[in-house]
Amino acid sequence: MRLFVAMAGLVFSLGAFAADGKAPGGPDFQQMKARALERIDRREAMLREHRACVEKAEDVSALKQCHESMRQKAKAHHGNAVKHHEG
Repeated sequence: MRLFVAMAGLVFSLGAFAADGKAPGGPDFQQMKARALERIDRREAMLREHRACVEKAEDVSALKQCHESMRQKAKAHHGNAVKHHEG
């Protein structure tokens, strides 16, 4: 019987969560969507910069430099994102 009551409580609480659209104590959907779009914009900007570098490269050495530069920027960005996420 206790299990049934616990399961019923869980079902009703999940229903309330679905109707509300946000997690208890968490960001709402619009905030999550805005952050996702910001991340996409940053990645697109990095890729455009990388593409311009590759197009400008005239030899293998320059191409490798483009790749290394992109790796370092991505690594730095990832580190900042992790620090930001940890709060």
